[in-house]
Amino acid sequence: MPPLFSINTDENDILTSDIVSSDGRAQDASGDVTSGELSGKLFRKFLGHIPVGCKATLDNNLSLVTTQVDKESGNIYIGGVNRLYQLNENLETTTKVVTGPKEDSPDCSSRECPQNVEKRLTDNYNKVLVIDENENRLITCGSLFQGICSIRNLRNISEEYAEVREAVVANNSTASTVAFIAPGPSASNVLYVGVTYTGNSHYYRSEVPAVSSRSLNRNELFQIAKTEVTTGTRIFVNSLSREIYPINYIFGFSSGGFSYFLTTQKKSTHNNMWISKLVRICHEDREYYSYTEIPIECNENGQRFELIQAASIAKPSPDLAADLDVMLNEDILYAVFSESSGHDPSQPSENSALCVYSLKSIRKKYMENIQKCFSGHGLRGLEFISENRACTATKLNTITEDFCGLDVNTPLGGEEPVREKPLATFTNHLTAITATSTGEFTVAFLGTAEGHIKKVRFFFVKRKELKYGNV
Repeated sequence: MPPLFSINTDENDILTSDIVSSDGRAQDASGDVTSGELSGKLFRKFLGHIPVGCKATLDNNLSLVTTQVDKESGNIYIGGVNRLYQLNENLETTTKVVTGPKEDSPDCSSRECPQNVEKRLTDNYNKVLVIDENENRLITCGSLFQGICSIRNLRNISEEYAEVREAVVANNSTASTVAFIAPGPSASNVLYVGVTYTGNSHYYRSEVPAVSSRSLNRNELFQIAKTEVTTGTRIFVNSLSREIYPINYIFGFSSGGFSYFLTTQKKSTHNNMWISKLVRICHEDREYYSYTEIPIECNENGQRFELIQAASIAKPSPDLAADLDVMLNEDILYAVFSESSGHDPSQPSENSALCVYSLKSIRKKYMENIQKCFSGHGLRGLEFISENRACTATKLNTITEDFCGLDVNTPLGGEEPVREKPLATFTNHLTAITATSTGEFTVAFLGTAEGHIKKVRFFFVKRKELKYGNV
């Protein structure tokens, strides 16, 4: 088959190289783009970081929704509306699977539908594509039937191993879902899932957690990994807040014994200002007592980039590690943010920024927030999950990095943010990012809403020494 799509670049984009000045603002400069051309390997990695909601035209005017890249084979998997695609490393389509439309209704459960409910042909929006490397299989989830998931053959996605009638992901076209595989309780891998509440089926959607860890065992596929009488590996937005407090899940990752989600949400149920947050759960936590949220900020000189749009995790180059005072095996979070739109604080504007955070600094900020509450200072927060009570003083004198929560001061919403200044600002809406280390420096590729790719080469973050160019 011919390539599914191609990359078109403007001649001026290729020949233009920019230098970021000391204030982080991109300026025009003469010179050549040091990358020469975007390698196929890194481009495939970039495809795997296109966020949910980013759309590109496919055949028959279908829309791309999610992507994944198999590092071993180089194959690319694309989830679209009513379609799944498998591409080889040359971007040629090898397999196409039709997943919809099908007869459905929000008033049907994931397993059955009452006879009095009128069903209609409904599009199936792919919400999740996750490669399970240990089992050599592909997990796909769509919006039909309350958001169920399937297991497919990684080498031939037309071969479906199992379809599990369990509501897991968002069941409409716009609500966010983020999912990734990481260790869970009992050292077994689980599927971490963050889901925006849709509200289009009150009874059934109230049973879908906002954040959960789900089993990948063959006889318990996609069930909540651990359940107790009143707890388990799940967290819900309470019934009073579900309709008025939406949470958008942007990115998820695992690092150092914890799993993280990046979100955008209101500052509180009584404050319409939108902010970005980091959500964290300890891998070994069977009850989600460790569930903690803290703000994450990318601001400078009064200019606030409130809304995170995309993120990527990578190891630092030697120079970047030295500059950030971290080890070479430390994880670095690269994130792009946008200013809030003037007419709607939940929506991004055209002004964007790039910020970089070490997980070392993030862990430190979590320890500070948890220690403060466990010393009896401040409020527990997160009134959209449970009652906002005063923090309870405990006998814990020191909170260590591997603290995994207790049945007190949980869930916890820390107020002290992890904060960095922008490395560079842009007058484009940035929607995607991937980063990697090559030799002595680090390179990040940024995608814009207009379909352009920008390249940033990092030298010294603290002094903002980096090169910027279009590819």
